[in-house]
Amino acid sequence: MKAYALEHQEVLKALEVDPEKGLSDEQVTLSRQNQGSNQIGGLKKKGLMRKLIENIKEPMIGILLLAAGLTMAINIIKYIRGDETEFIECIGIIGAIVLTVMITLIMEGKSEKAFEMINQMKESTSVRLIRNGAVHLVNQSEVVVGDIYLVAAGDKLVADGRIIEANDLQVDESLLTGESEIVNKNALKCAKDTAVAERKNMLYSGSFVVAGNAKIVVTKVGEQTEFGRIAKALQISTEMKTPLQEKLANLSGKIALLGILIAGITFMLQLLQMHGKYTFEGVLSVFLTSVVLIVAAVPEGLSTIVTAALAMNVMKLAKEKTLVKKMVACDTIGSVNIICSDKTGTLTENKMKLVKLEPREGEEKQGEIYLWKNICLNSTADIEVNQLGEIHFIGNPTECALLEGGYERNIHYKVERGKYKKLYTRPFSSEQKKMTTIVQKIGESNHGPEEYIILTKGSPEIILSQCNMEEQTKCAIYKAMASYQEKACRIIAFCHYVSHEVLDDKEVEQLIEAYQAQMVYDGFAVIADPLRKEVFEAIRKCKEARRTGKDDDFIYLIYNLSSL
Repeated sequence: MKAYALEHQEVLKALEVDPEKGLSDEQVTLSRQNQGSNQIGGLKKKGLMRKLIENIKEPMIGILLLAAGLTMAINIIKYIRGDETEFIECIGIIGAIVLTVMITLIMEGKSEKAFEMINQMKESTSVRLIRNGAVHLVNQSEVVVGDIYLVAAGDKLVADGRIIEANDLQVDESLLTGESEIVNKNALKCAKDTAVAERKNMLYSGSFVVAGNAKIVVTKVGEQTEFGRIAKALQISTEMKTPLQEKLANLSGKIALLGILIAGITFMLQLLQMHGKYTFEGVLSVFLTSVVLIVAAVPEGLSTIVTAALAMNVMKLAKEKTLVKKMVACDTIGSVNIICSDKTGTLTENKMKLVKLEPREGEEKQGEIYLWKNICLNSTADIEVNQLGEIHFIGNPTECALLEGGYERNIHYKVERGKYKKLYTRPFSSEQKKMTTIVQKIGESNHGPEEYIILTKGSPEIILSQCNMEEQTKCAIYKAMASYQEKACRIIAFCHYVSHEVLDDKEVEQLIEAYQAQMVYDGFAVIADPLRKEVFEAIRKCKEARRTGKDDDFIYLIYNLSSL
């Protein structure tokens, strides 16, 4: 069912659910049986025996096992013949095998437990659902298709759903799409060929609600969600050999071939030296001598040394807060030539920041005053500052970045909001590409003409089109904006108008439209998602390590970069 291409009433009818009462207990059970539970299953957990077999199947371990078997057989024959035996060598080879396998199982077992703990933490979210006519707080794993799901600012979505009702709803879908720009959502029907990122009437698992609230009906859960499909695709197990495994397999083959070749030549030469006087005892002695050469050619300590080295790298990476599922992956990263990295939240901070304010020329002070009024009053966002001075965003990241910029310049938005009464707000929409708020100063006399300030912010093209200014001035402003846009910065433009007309609620929209072409341009703000401080040095060192061929440094630095 393409829920986004249907009216929400049609979706509710198809799922047989009442938006006011939600699902009954019987419907929940039936939905879970037919549509599945809200869990994304990982790969099947391997048992101890399977892990043990996989480790024993490694080429070097196979060679060691062969050497141990031959050594044991030779010493048993010597013991039967009454010759001097050396079982201690056999015990040493078996000890090397056991040590290698145990180190691998223990290190990879620790990483597996750490991943399990992380997954359990992720699945502990509770959500608000309407069931049996009442609102219930339910664990995210209990959500089923057809549930009426209530979301508000600050919530993380745990399932896909079609919006039934939405109030100034804005969502961060960067985890799904990789774009940090906030998306405005509504309940309007979309076309059938609408791409996932353009479906304004759908909310997706893994997204965050940054503003507003909504009521949605759940349409997909677990592995059927968009996020679940991506997670499932990433979990496909492929038995590909790492460069280290390929090198060890190649080395094992060469050692085996060389050992057999030398043993064969030695066996033939010793037989020739017998000059045809063959006896069972003589041939057996020659054979045992040749087999000993095969065992001697096997480097018993190599696999243990390689495993110990990989284990040390795993421990080093763990100190850098990087988990490694398979130890051999520590070597794989050393063969990387190209790093494909997500930008948002990896290379960047995933936190918008005010880079620059550009008030209008000629009246910088006056323009800056109204520019800050616009930032503080024409906004629904808030910021919190903890005891350590750290700032946390509440609401739209772009608006929060502007408020944070004011805080850093000793302009406190709460103080400014306390001076004015908000009379009307037209929220930002993708169609209008602007937000407008009308305010009146608190305590103004009711006897004279009242002063209403119309504040508008939004897309530069929209804002400049409704400002009364010369084309030459507009061109200069566009040129200044372009210099920042070339640096991947976002531009927010601001304008205002002061009106003394009597304001009637029914005439607010007409008042805004009437002054659209007479607005006063105040300036623009430059917003960016800044690169993380560690990125420059990490990339520089990666390039340097790759250029100088220091693979050990390169491995460490790439892992360090991937964990940013």
